[in-house]
Parts: sequence; structure tokens; C-alpha cells
Amino acid sequence: MKKHLLTGFIALLFALHGIAQTQMVIRHSSGGMKAIPVNSIANITFADDRLSAVDLALPSHTLWANCNLGAVYPDESGDFFAWGEATQKASFTQQNYSHFVAGNYTNLGSTISAGTNDAAFEALGAQWAMPTDAQLQELVDNCTWKWSSYNGIKGYTVTGTNGNSIFLPATGNYYNGTTHDNVGTCGFYWSANPATNTQKARFLGFKEGEYKLQENMRDLGFCIRPVAHKPLQQALSLSVGSPTNTTLQGIGFELDPHFLTACLAKNDGAKAEDWDNVIVPRVRKMRPHNLRVWVLSQWFEPTNDNNDPNVTNWDALNFNTPEMQALYKELDLAEEIGAEVTLVFWGATVNTWMAGGQTGNWLFVPTNYDEWAENCAILAKHLIDTKHYTCVKMITPINEPNFYPGHWQYMSAESYSSICHKIAAQLTRMGIRHKIELNLSDNIDNDVHFLSEACTRTNDVAGMFNSHCYIFGYEHSNATIGAWERNNVQLAQAVGKKHFIGEFGSNRTFKAARQTDIDFYKRGILINRLVLNFLNNGACGCSYWQMFDSWYSAYDSYASMQQIGMWRYIKDVYRSEPYFNKLKYDYQPRPQYYAYSLLTCHVRPGAAIHPISTNQGNLTATAFKNTDGKWVYVFANPDNTTYTISLNNSFRSTSGTFDAYRYLATELPYDDSLLEPIGHVNGATHLQYTVPATSVILLKER
Repeated sequence: MKKHLLTGFIALLFALHGIAQTQMVIRHSSGGMKAIPVNSIANITFADDRLSAVDLALPSHTLWANCNLGAVYPDESGDFFAWGEATQKASFTQQNYSHFVAGNYTNLGSTISAGTNDAAFEALGAQWAMPTDAQLQELVDNCTWKWSSYNGIKGYTVTGTNGNSIFLPATGNYYNGTTHDNVGTCGFYWSANPATNTQKARFLGFKEGEYKLQENMRDLGFCIRPVAHKPLQQALSLSVGSPTNTTLQGIGFELDPHFLTACLAKNDGAKAEDWDNVIVPRVRKMRPHNLRVWVLSQWFEPTNDNNDPNVTNWDALNFNTPEMQALYKELDLAEEIGAEVTLVFWGATVNTWMAGGQTGNWLFVPTNYDEWAENCAILAKHLIDTKHYTCVKMITPINEPNFYPGHWQYMSAESYSSICHKIAAQLTRMGIRHKIELNLSDNIDNDVHFLSEACTRTNDVAGMFNSHCYIFGYEHSNATIGAWERNNVQLAQAVGKKHFIGEFGSNRTFKAARQTDIDFYKRGILINRLVLNFLNNGACGCSYWQMFDSWYSAYDSYASMQQIGMWRYIKDVYRSEPYFNKLKYDYQPRPQYYAYSLLTCHVRPGAAIHPISTNQGNLTATAFKNTDGKWVYVFANPDNTTYTISLNNSFRSTSGTFDAYRYLATELPYDDSLLEPIGHVNGATHLQYTVPATSVILLKER
């Protein structure tokens, strides 16, 4: 609730009192109301309930979070964790405890604070951590503890000598699988320290009238109340570097035509109007520069048009299938927002004519390259010349052709070159070779040899080259990330082409379409840091995979559902997940949605890319000069250090005003609103600004 509404509410209360009303009725903006007897209201407090650090005037100056890890409000339980596991779960047994191996509990050292086994550190970034047992004991010894309730939830109000307080809800604990016990009567909060017995760890336990440190089995499910490390402070003098050899092609994401087909056919709560009411408005707000869109041959050529790939029987084709209608909807949206589209032919699905009888998986390399090439050109011809889409700019023949030898989608570099040249020839035959380019290689990240071969073999037909990247995470330095992309860029530039990141995400992949850090706040910083590192080292753009959670097929099981989107799908689909009760509404954005939108909204295609060398921690920075001549400065800071930046830009001389945008855990919107300016700064060749620890800052010239 906004603090500036306070005056209006006070006036309302006086008005209610003046006309002898007995109830105050609160009407929520999303519908519904709640009546509260006026005589039961002692006072009204307007509070920021987002995660924040509370100073309790403790001797160590430790700051305590105002809510549990995974919670939004102080009365919520948040997530439950086994000790030393960084992700929440709903079932807790010795058998599913990740640190119980071969009948023994793994020794994780004397503390797990601020490491990969610290759930708070992993989720929130370097500024936060699990409390040590010493910090918990300090809380017990130096604060006043009062058994109370918060919104009807029992627990302890813990008040420091300065009058500030936090509320610890009695959230109970999990054991023996999914047994949730002691709710409303006891609280269990992990410390970062093990017990002397390696099977156990230290925790704060409490019930009414008692609160103390104890020990219990590490595989139990307890809550975590994070503590904040006071960030270090450092002044940095930085300079805007010379531009890279390429301007910005674009920053976007993959938007596959699944929602209006597979998702609606799944009949799980998604509605056709959600496309117009949710998805389209969000894409308009985000303003992606490019869309990567998958297509399949049978969508428009369910059976072979004829046996001659050099003569197309257009009457045998069907461009009005549900899949094609969904594709048109996406292209209409791309056309509206000015986004460039790359069509990616993912391969031949099982039991289709293009698969040539191959079985044993769901997708294959087509067996007849000539028919495959004709099929690609047919779609491009139809979309460009018949439907008159100007947004369709590129074709990628197949997704990740170099997966590994023996894989159902593997192609040798020689075979890949063959299909690329055949597609180019078909585009020429159909008279559209000059209207669309080939975006080639699409290789997985750990096989630079395939990209090298593709550059050599296909440079005569390629418009650009791209690679996928899922090998970098929070532990990787800017130098490591940059060196990988710099090598890709050099291979492409050697044959006169640009390099693009066709897909990317973190390295926390545990299924084909799942990543364990997907809901972490700090992932937003990582995603932007990856983009800046790619661009600083010569990439012309990137495409995140993918826009929102969705089904690939209406027949998929939940385990196969794609779940690495900028936002979620229908809330009820996640009912089996431990975080289900935290979800507030359908299509709920993840933190990375707000961070990535800063780039898509404020940096525009055609911008000159000027790296800013920081040489400090993992702070990453880039300056962009948009085509209107206005500058944008972006800083992605995962460090536990607040940097006071003194930035020199010798490429500009006029004075200007820059709006400041900030991605910070305590300030993320509750809905899908994008981040708004928090202030402004003036500067010409020189400006100063403070970049908080674990944040993204974007300064945009007016």
C-alpha cells in the first residue's frame, strides 16, 4: 500500500467518526472487500512489506530480514528447507536429502553461511545470508521477546533496544515426508552452523514462553530468517570505452506458438482471451527487439506436396491450421512492436512425413534434405510475399544441430552445410533470397568446433551466426564469460559475419526446460550481467529462452513442462510445488522479468555498444548510444559492495539529465508493472551515481 494514501485514510476515518459509522470497508483493487469495526482500530500503519533489513541495535550491528526466506509478508511462513539445501521442497526425508550419501551425512564444514549451500545467499545474492548460531544467540540475548499474533498468526515479536522489531511466525516444521507439524505453536529456524554430531545442525526453536538454540536432524524442513551483510563501500572511477565493431541487432526472447495451441488444448485453466489480456500487453510493455519463433513442417505441409522439391504444388498446402493461425498472431504482434523474427525449424516430429519413418524419439533431423529445404522456403515465401510480413527477417534450419554424436538431432558439419546451401538455393528459386537471411550454426555452448566449421563451410550463404549459452552462472567472472563470447565473435568476424546469442540462461539446468534458480532475485542480475558481457565482447545481440512458461504439447506430463519463462503460467498448474501457496495470481512475473525489461525497454536496436571496463569484482557495465543520440548506462552489480561510480564519457560533451531506474529486491512491483524512474542525475562528460550492492542500475538520458 502506498504511503501517500495516509492522508486520505485519516480524512476518511474522521469522516466516518463524524457521521457515526461503525465500520470501515476496505475494497481491494482486484475485487472483494473487508469490513472492520471502527472501534477495533487502534491505529493504521502503512508499511513496506517487501524484503527489507531491520536494525535491532544489536552489538554486532547485524541487520535482520523483516520476513522469512521465500515470504512476502512478515506473517507468512515462506519456504521450508533441509539444512544445507539451497532450494525449497515439500517432502523431507533422509532419502531425499541431498547431503545424505551412501548412508552418511556429508560434512559441509563449520558454517554454510554465504556459500552455495546457503539458501538465503543463493536466492537473494551476496548481501544476504543464513544467520550463524552466534547471530541467533545475540537475537535471544539482546532483544525483548513477546508472544503475540500478526494477522492472526501466532509467533514472537522480537524488539530491539531502539524500538524496531521483527515478527517470527510459529510456522512449524516438516518431517517424515510431508507431515507439517506444530503450526501456530512452535517455530524452527535454521542457523548456518552444524552441530558437533554431523547428522544434526543448530537452529532456533521456540514456543510460547521459551526460545533457545537447539540441535536437530539436518534433513528436517525448517524456515530461514535471513540476515543482511552490511555492504562494503567503494568509490570507482570508470570510463566509457570505444564502441565495439557492431551495433546492437537486438535484445529479445523466444516466443513459440504454443499458447494458442498446446496450452489451450491442455484445458487446464488458460483462456483464449489471456492472449489479448495478458500476453500481448506484457510484450508491448517489454518492447523486445527480436523474437525467436519455432515452426514445424507439418503445420502447413501435413503431407508431401509432391515428389519434386523443385516444383511446389501450392494447392496441396494448408496455411490455415491452428498452428499457423497461432503463428500469425505472434507475427502480428511482432509487426506491431517492430520486432525482428527468426523462424527456427526445430526438426521433423515423429510420425510425420518429414521424419521419414524415424522412431524412438519425438523429433529428428529430416531424412530428405531437398524436401526439407523446399519446406523452409515455402513458409518464408508465404509469410513474406503472401501475408506481407515485414518482421520475418531470418531462418535457422534446425535447433542445436551439434548436440552430440548419436543424438537424435545430431548433424555433422558437412551435413549441416549441405542443408544450409539447399535452403539458400530454394529461397533463390522462389525469388525471396534477398528478403530473408540465414541465421546459422545455433550450436550448443561447449562445441566451438562446430561453429568454426559452420563459419568456414556456410559463410557464403549465412547472414549471421549464433550460439546457445547455458554454461555460466554466479560463480563465473566477467573475464571467463567474455573470453567465451570473444572467441565466437572472432570466428564469425573472420568470415565477415556478426555473432548473436540465440538462446541463453543460467547454468543451473536440471531438466531440459527447468533451472533451479529460476525464481531467485539474483537471477535477474545474472541475466543482465550475461547480456552486458556478451555485448561488451562483440556480440550483436541475444535472445532469452523463453518468454513465459508453457506446454510444448497438450499431451505432455507436468515433468516435461517448460518452466524457465520471464513469467509463470496458470497458477493452479503448480499445485504440486512447495511454493504453490505463495503464488498470488495467474501468469505471475518472476524477478528476472523486471530486470530484463530494463534492457528491452530502454536500449534500442542500432545502438552503439561502448564497453565500460570495471575490473572490480563481478560488476559489469556498458554504455549504449541509441540512434536518437541519447545515452544509456547500465550497471549489473552482483557484489556485496555498494559502488559510488564516477563515470567519464569522452564521447559526449553536452549536458543532459538521466532518469535512474533500479532493480532492487526491496522495490520490485507486486504486479506486472515495469520499473519506473526513482530519480535523476545530471551529467555531461562526467556524472556520479551510487550502484547499490546486488542491484541493477540503468541511467537513461532524457
